[in-house]
Amino acid sequence: MRVLVDGKEVLAWVRSDSTARECCRFQGKADETSMVERGPGDFSPAPGLAHVYPVKAGQKVTLITKGGFEPATFLRVEGPFGDATLDDFLSGR
Repeated sequence: MRVLVDGKEVLAWVRSDSTARECCRFQGKADETSMVERGPGDFSPAPGLAHVYPVKAGQKVTLITKGGFEPATFLRVEGPFGDATLDDFLSGR
């Protein structure tokens, strides 16, 4: 999964398999707390992991997904969106 704001990658998490210790990268830096070892060599995402990035009015947020995700994975975008509708967001307007 990758999150871009105006084309700049702010969050990336790509794992080669479900047990690999490949940390989440936020603003270009590996988040060493993003993984926990459930058993010898068996790494999983840390529970409750969250990152916050301020998005300003007019900026474009892009989510790129590939592969499978942990059941509790989600991306939340908050803010005042003016008169925009869900269709505006889904169509890229």
